Amino acid sequence: MAGGAGTLDPLGPGDPAGTADSAVTLGARGLAALYAGTPLGTLRQAGLAAGGTAGDDAALDAAFAASSYMLDAF
Repeated sequence: MAGGAGTLDPLGPGDPAGTADSAVTLGARGLAALYAGTPLGTLRQAGLAAGGTAGDDAALDAAFAASSYMLDAF
């Protein structure tokens, strides 16, 4: 993972369409925010997520569903 960025393919590594163009790309800050429950749409608006489709957003939001906690404290 060059530069701290990683790719999340919500359908897994066996997905025939799982190319870098169709996967969601997040940096360390984006992944941390996603893990904390921040919706992927919010991460896109902040410039912390790129790539993927609306279906990918829904799948990742469901996988990382949580109530965001203390977003303003940082």
